[in-house]
Amino acid sequence: MRHDGRGSATEEVTFQGAFFELFLHEFLLGTGGKVEVGPLIHGLTPDFGVTEASPDWPINYVVEATNVDVVRGSDLATDPNEQYALDVINEIVSPDYFLWIQTEGNLTSTPKKRDLKRPFEELIRNANYDNVCKQQELSTFPGDRMLTPSETVQHGDWTLTGWLIPVKNRPNKGRFVGIGPGRTDVFDDIGKIRTALSDKAKRYRNVDNLVIALRGYPWPLDEIGEALFGRLVIDVHVARDSSYAGPVPPPRERQQLDGFWGNSRGPQNENVIGVLVFNELYPQSVGRASSVFYANPYVQKLLPAWSKAITHAEYDYNTGNVRVVEGVPTSTFVPDHEDITVKWKH
Repeated sequence: MRHDGRGSATEEVTFQGAFFELFLHEFLLGTGGKVEVGPLIHGLTPDFGVTEASPDWPINYVVEATNVDVVRGSDLATDPNEQYALDVINEIVSPDYFLWIQTEGNLTSTPKKRDLKRPFEELIRNANYDNVCKQQELSTFPGDRMLTPSETVQHGDWTLTGWLIPVKNRPNKGRFVGIGPGRTDVFDDIGKIRTALSDKAKRYRNVDNLVIALRGYPWPLDEIGEALFGRLVIDVHVARDSSYAGPVPPPRERQQLDGFWGNSRGPQNENVIGVLVFNELYPQSVGRASSVFYANPYVQKLLPAWSKAITHAEYDYNTGNVRVVEGVPTSTFVPDHEDITVKWKH
């Protein structure tokens, strides 16, 4: 928890996971139950055991937290060595230019400051602003056909190339470095959510009345629904005979039997009575956090007393549809927290 949030990607995930467990403990206390940290159950120690009815009664349900952060793309700042290199270059005084940079290879060690700064300081000092502006007008998107003055720094198998971008009416403060080009990836949020839930359910398969608390990227509710109940697909009918010109049935949406709660073989993960999902939950914005509780539709067990009070999902056994019912905000159970407002000076 002493991590300041500006280290490596691994440190950031560890910090967020630790914060989530502290918040979850506070949340469970706020619901009025007695919370036991790390109860020993069948040789395992899940995060929390909660007793609701009486302190002398056995544990009513067990809570295990999982922190699922979907990384949206990647940039230079995810590597501590490259982050250091960016910060060093960003120290350069440049009132007339931004620096658009591209990198290749891996930076496995830390370069010396002078080796990073000196080539770009000389590039800026020798550039003629009017000429750079004219060259910029002939350039296309940075990284495609950049005609402005540039410099390249080599360190091992890592290469950094930077182009000058003339800037008019530049603010007194702001980041000197621009990073490019953009990188694209394919993200399977639904699969990642389902995998995280399945890993917890498998580990605690002998623990009954398990609630999995999930925190991560603010997913749309339909993605959570697909992870739990099955992916939505569109059936489109195509005539086998290419000469057929008659009516074609309209596309039909249906839910596949491949969710966390069950598949084509029937219900699964029946030791899990519900999944509690937190969105927009960060240390600086606890008051704005939202939560949705999804009860396992195939398990008829006593649910936590608060599960119907907060926003929750209701499953219609007749239609197979899921509807979300609005409830009290998450901050109801953690009223002592206030959002941190950061005011930036421009």
